[in-house]
Amino acid sequence: MEKQKTTYIYSDVRFGEENKYSKIALEADELYHYMYQHGEVIQVMEFLDKNLDSKENGFIEIGSALGGSFHCWANIIKGGKKISVDLPLDESNTPYPAHVSGIIPNYIQERVKTWKKNHSNVHQILGDSMNIENINKVEEMLDGEKVDFLFIDGNHSYEYHKGDFQNYSKFVRPGGIIAFHDIFGQYRHFWQELLNSEPDNCIEIMDTFTDSNDNRHFEPNKDGVGVRGPGIGIYKKK
Repeated sequence: MEKQKTTYIYSDVRFGEENKYSKIALEADELYHYMYQHGEVIQVMEFLDKNLDSKENGFIEIGSALGGSFHCWANIIKGGKKISVDLPLDESNTPYPAHVSGIIPNYIQERVKTWKKNHSNVHQILGDSMNIENINKVEEMLDGEKVDFLFIDGNHSYEYHKGDFQNYSKFVRPGGIIAFHDIFGQYRHFWQELLNSEPDNCIEIMDTFTDSNDNRHFEPNKDGVGVRGPGIGIYKKK
């Protein structure tokens, strides 16, 4: 990893490009009906593929929603155990738009079947990621093994961002990658602390746009370019 913080800036147009990462994202969109921020997920897949020295040790995803991002990681990290830790969402607590939220109850139940149909060694834990019983379940599942990748995309409060990092980073091998979704705007808090303490070990991935009339997560950066999308922070474990 480079010695200084690097920012990758792309557009969502990458979702339509013909490369293996965009094809995986398209497949995820078809299988799971909804993929949020395709451009950022595509960039993370590419980063993992090119920077992980091993992709045979599995991954943990905290917060899997309809299952699309889990599918993407499983296409890059094909070996090892693939573990999802997530609350059983329903229509009363979903963050998704109306046309998507109506299918969530069924898909939370069905997504693990689709995962298992397409990938090996899949495990699902339905419950609060901060619950010690669920942390212990992950530990038991791994049985001393360490994963290549941890994706944190559950509850976005400061307490959970920090707690999920502290509780689950111990399951990531040295040289593995830990990523945080939603690092811009109101959820920047813990990621900013990590960035301040270890700037040489952090990378920020985002999509950008310049239309200030489009207020989706709009936040001007220091260059005057709008940040579109919640962003993904990547941290390499020492």
